Amino acid sequence: MNRVVIPIEGDFLSEMFNDCTSYQVYEIDNNEQISKVKGIPSQKISGKLQKLMENYGATDLIVHSIDRVSLKFFSETKLNLFIGVEIRKPEQLIEDYLKGTLKSNTLNISKASY
Repeated sequence: MNRVVIPIEGDFLSEMFNDCTSYQVYEIDNNEQISKVKGIPSQKISGKLQKLMENYGATDLIVHSIDRVSLKFFSETKLNLFIGVEIRKPEQLIEDYLKGTLKSNTLNISKASY
């Protein structure tokens, strides 16, 4: 089973991983979405990086842009990263993920370090 995390701002993928209002977690089994945890408020996740991995069993992360500190942490894990993804509604991103057409564009890695 995969658990895909998407940072959300409003009704869309957040521009930055660490600057979002909530995280959506989608559970995928046998290439089908089986559940969605509705908007986990980002302020309730202190130590966001580790908590997403530990508490939600995240296996995949879809982001538009990510800071280098977060990128370094995630690159040292077994998490699958999709970086530089076009800002769209999470349902559209999950649809592409399920079809195998979701692609990274690494030009959107932020130069910021938090």
